[in-house]
Amino acid sequence: MAMNSENEADQRFVLLEIGKLSSNMERLLADVRFIGDKVDGLRHQVTFVRGALYVVSGVLAAGGYFIAALYR
Repeated sequence: MAMNSENEADQRFVLLEIGKLSSNMERLLADVRFIGDKVDGLRHQVTFVRGALYVVSGVLAAGGYFIAALYR
């Protein structure tokens, strides 16, 4: 009887620990997903700013070319 009781206690302990690990894993996955979304949003913002800089530099270069052409 004593060994059966010890085995049941060990099984309950293992099941409780597995439950805790599952809970921690779900929390970790949620945190990683949240951080991934933030990084993705930041990457889109950087891409937008980079594109805007390319457009602004193109407009300034074209303006400089036309101003230089006026004073020849």
